[in-house]
Amino acid sequence: MSIFNYKIHLLNTIDFSCKAFDETRDVSLRFEVKFNINANENLIACITDYKFTQDNDDILYLSLEGIFKVSPETFPSMIKNEELIIPANILQYLATICVGAARGEIHARADILGLNTKNLILPPINLTECIKKDFRSHISIV
Repeated sequence: MSIFNYKIHLLNTIDFSCKAFDETRDVSLRFEVKFNINANENLIACITDYKFTQDNDDILYLSLEGIFKVSPETFPSMIKNEELIIPANILQYLATICVGAARGEIHARADILGLNTKNLILPPINLTECIKKDFRSHISIV
C-alpha cells in the first residue's frame, strides 16, 4: 500500500466523567488504545481511553472513538489472503488524530465544569511506543 486515502467519518465521546481534585498534588494518567474494523463499509475504529487518577482515586475518565472511512481504492490493498492488515504506522497516525481530539475534549469539558485545567492537560503520548504491531483480522466481505 503506497497511499492511505481516508476521511474522518466520526469523532465520538463514548464516555466522560470528571470530579473535583486537589490541584496542588500530582495527577497520573493511564492510556489505552484499541482498534476494530467494519470491512463491509471500509471503516476503521480507533478507541482511546484516558484515566486520570490522584492517589488511586479516579478523577477523570474519557473514552473517545474515531471512525475513519478508507477509500474504496485503498481498502482492498490492505487485504491479503482474506486477512486485513493495517500497518502499525497507519494505526499510529489514526491514533494521533484521536489523541488530539481527546486533548480538546478534556479541556473543553473540564472548563465547562469550572475545573482548573492546568493539571488536566493531556501530555504528549508516544504512540510509536504504544502501537508497535500491525492490526490483523481475518475477514470475509459479504
